[in-house]
Amino acid sequence: MKTLNFYKKNKRWYLNMNIPFVTEAQKEMVAGADTLLEDLSEGHDTVSVQVSTRKKILDGFTMLTKVHTDGLQLGATYTNLLKTIWLCPVTLLVFLRYPQYLQYKLKTSLINV
Repeated sequence: MKTLNFYKKNKRWYLNMNIPFVTEAQKEMVAGADTLLEDLSEGHDTVSVQVSTRKKILDGFTMLTKVHTDGLQLGATYTNLLKTIWLCPVTLLVFLRYPQYLQYKLKTSLINV
């Protein structure tokens, strides 16, 4: 299980992870992940999310299942009964692949600074 931190800057969401040679623009959340973060943030500018790639559903987590991979550099589509989202190649920075299962749970939503 990992904890991923995100921040919002100029109405755009970014992965808050120091990765050598990766620019802020390359860590931008787009086309679904940004909408999910906006929902989870409850109006705050930072969000921490616990994530797991386990198949067994964890208590309190929302499970997404990969239904389609567009190609290594083109992202992947995930779904459950309530939503379908596309995850961009930033996923590769975290997991080094597009996992078949991706579970998430809000860890914290911090006060705007």
